[in-house]
Amino acid sequence: MEQTFVEAMEVAKAEVSQHLPQCCEEILHWHDTGILIDGYVRSIAAKLLPFETSHHLGIIEAVINSQAMHQVVAQELIRQGRPDGV
Repeated sequence: MEQTFVEAMEVAKAEVSQHLPQCCEEILHWHDTGILIDGYVRSIAAKLLPFETSHHLGIIEAVINSQAMHQVVAQELIRQGRPDGV
């Protein structure tokens, strides 16, 4: 049975979650130098290639950004003593 795009995205999101600091470091390096190294980001984005999307790197970058923002907000809420949010 072939994997669907949604299933591939779930796998990609899980891998980003496991390697979030490294993915963020690679994205920052990419933004600073214009060079995306052959690392976690490329490896995770490659999982979307079978779906013929030319935006696989941008999609994974958005996943990384979203997860990083969620983590920053969660840490700030805990710091403020509001671990459950608003």
